[in-house]
Amino acid sequence: MHRGRLSTVSGLLIAAVLGSLVASAVGAGAGRALAPALLVRPSTHTAGPLVLLGTSGLRWADVDRRVTPTIWDLTDHGLDGALSVGGQGSSPCALSGWLTVSAGVTAGAGADCTRPPSVSATGSVNQWDEMRRRAHAGPFRPRLGALADTLHTGQIPVIALGQNAPLAAASSSGVLSAWASMPSASAGVSGQVRSLLSQGHRPGSNPVAGSVLLLVDVGGLTGIAAGPARREQAARLDARIKAVLRGLPANASVVLASLTDPGTPAHLQVLAASVGAGTRGLLGSRSTRQFELVQLTDVPYTVLSMFGLAPPTDFVGGALTVASEQQGAAMISHLDDVDRAAVAVQPVVLPFFLSVVVAQILVFCAAGVLWSRTRRGPGGRRRATGRRVLAAAQLAGLVGAAIPVATYLANLLPWWHAGSPQLALVAIVLGFAVVVGTAAHLGPWRTQLLGPAGAVSLVTIAVLVADTLLGSRLQLFGLLGLQPLIGGRFYGVGNVALGVQVCATVLLTGAIAGRAARAGARVVAVALMAMVGSVVVVVDVAPMWGAKLGAVPVLVPALAYLAMRVGKVRMTVKRALLVMVASAAILAVALTADYLRPSASRGHLGRFVASVLDGQAGVVIARKAHQDVDLLLTAPFAFLMPVGLLLVVIFLRRPGRWHAHALSEAYQQAPELYASLGAILLGVCVGAVVNDTGVAIPTAASLVILPLLVAVAAKTRAATVSLDPPTPEQQSRVNK
Repeated sequence: MHRGRLSTVSGLLIAAVLGSLVASAVGAGAGRALAPALLVRPSTHTAGPLVLLGTSGLRWADVDRRVTPTIWDLTDHGLDGALSVGGQGSSPCALSGWLTVSAGVTAGAGADCTRPPSVSATGSVNQWDEMRRRAHAGPFRPRLGALADTLHTGQIPVIALGQNAPLAAASSSGVLSAWASMPSASAGVSGQVRSLLSQGHRPGSNPVAGSVLLLVDVGGLTGIAAGPARREQAARLDARIKAVLRGLPANASVVLASLTDPGTPAHLQVLAASVGAGTRGLLGSRSTRQFELVQLTDVPYTVLSMFGLAPPTDFVGGALTVASEQQGAAMISHLDDVDRAAVAVQPVVLPFFLSVVVAQILVFCAAGVLWSRTRRGPGGRRRATGRRVLAAAQLAGLVGAAIPVATYLANLLPWWHAGSPQLALVAIVLGFAVVVGTAAHLGPWRTQLLGPAGAVSLVTIAVLVADTLLGSRLQLFGLLGLQPLIGGRFYGVGNVALGVQVCATVLLTGAIAGRAARAGARVVAVALMAMVGSVVVVVDVAPMWGAKLGAVPVLVPALAYLAMRVGKVRMTVKRALLVMVASAAILAVALTADYLRPSASRGHLGRFVASVLDGQAGVVIARKAHQDVDLLLTAPFAFLMPVGLLLVVIFLRRPGRWHAHALSEAYQQAPELYASLGAILLGVCVGAVVNDTGVAIPTAASLVILPLLVAVAAKTRAATVSLDPPTPEQQSRVNK
């Protein structure tokens, strides 16, 4: 094929990838542009009691018009969301969810699942002090009883019905205002509910008639698989919920939440709310910034908000929001589909990640053997087979480097609907990687040594930046993205994406600046680097977009180091301090901007400032350090990360000693490559230290840098491979 046609085809391939991204992102943005409103109850002076029906193991696939008619009616005519209950430990039980509601922060460490809770004759929860001690020893250091204490401050009675509900209704001292056990017969449940509510309506008990919180444990489903036994459990749960609803006044607001997931594999749980006739839509959260995803910690936060009370500063959730995107059965189908995607991706995440790492290391080693064994034939000429092998190695490297961005692009297609979703996902990822890698290999930029690598980096940056700006929809359920079932981050830039992004940003800016610098325009080179780098940093750290505080100490020092190397500016202690001051200034601006927003609208950054002002910053920092160390010690092969980094530094510093002469030649032809590698190593090392679970950053970065080094080295060696001696014009092009 003619070179001009190859350039046209590759350009169209790149345009098709970016165009499909924009189309999908615009579609996702259209759904988000519905301006979701906060979940509120009717006027405070006319509102009835707020009832939280707590269950466990209830998935959206369990909601069926024939098996669970009461739950179906509640969800079909109300507000629905997919509830993430991740982070409660390896073997959560119903106690974990109720304690989390009590504390407003993950409190599963306080649960002893072998000892069901009980209430003493004096109205106190037995073993309460022991639960508080165990919970406080956990990484989140929750304050059990925070929900009830805040409600009591606002003179709102808290009443509990059922076995586990007292855990959320108890004050910090373990005392209950009113409690009753769940009657064994459905006929007695309605009367018990009316009796308890009457205790909250005593004259003078609260300033506004009807302002009472009723917590009801309606039991739940076990972790058995779908089938007749599970449907029977769901039907019994539906009957208990129906009995409770019969005892409620007509003006009661009801929230049904599945607080724990005892099943394997994990699923997103059911969250449904009825706060008034005609109020229908999808339930999202200000903590997730997704219009159908909610965290468990959002439930107690919203309960307080619905009573007009300000949640304590150590509550980590956010207010629930309503987006009237879909209604009725369409909502239930959509939420079940979201759960299917979340579940389908989990089994393949770790095997895929490890397989890609091992495969790329093997390709890198094989390429090293290939480079060291390439020999000239008679007359100084190389064999034609060598050219083909080197071209294949270059293409393989580019395709391998495109795999990370392909994992995000894969979510443009509903792969989880396939008969074998995991196989379909892997096939789609490889397909996108081949498209991006081939386009980079054939494009007009191929005449430059770092051109193909820069093209892959450009697509990677464009996809991640656009996705972050439009809500991180491609990162959700991605192989290298955000995992709602695990919890933690639901929007912005995750650590894995940050590792991929730092490599792509540094390599792209280095390639652009290096070419400008060789043309004698070093000022232009540095300006171009600043422009590209500023866009990525601003998008990553802005509270309304990436909200990634740890991106600043990763990207800013790396880009500053690269700029100094390209600009021939010597790194000194004074200049290093200036870079640190600049990073601190950017952090201060981002933190202040988020903190100045209303408390209900703050993200991770603003809440960190609030924790500093409240003296809770030590707990936050300790928790993040615990997560980092825990990942380093428990994740498969994560403990080898420091050793791997050291070996990479030794190898890349002087590759000639390891017979990687092609890489040494690449350093000579494009000095910015050596500077870029140093900048990447600086960024990922800092990122591994300052970010929670930051040990994932260097590993994610290797997914891009290793295959690109193979591609660059193969291209360098291939430039000297020819059946005939190179012409002066060809030699001149190689030198450039």
